[in-house]
Amino acid sequence: SGSSPEIWHDIVKTNRGAIRNELKAFQGQLDRLIRSMNAGDFKALHRWLETARARRGELLRRSILSRGHKK
Repeated sequence: SGSSPEIWHDIVKTNRGAIRNELKAFQGQLDRLIRSMNAGDFKALHRWLETARARRGELLRRSILSRGHKK
């Protein structure tokens, strides 16, 4: 993040429960990804990457729309 560590410190301190839950969920996704890779399940890896790409695209689209740059 481009913000100061002091600001992020306060944000994390105030929202630590929600942030912890999101980090645990992300950790679970990474654990599944590692298991898939270890098992040689590259179809699962492909699905994970496709999902990540779609979610990133949606976030970018929402960000652009929220700034008033409608396509």
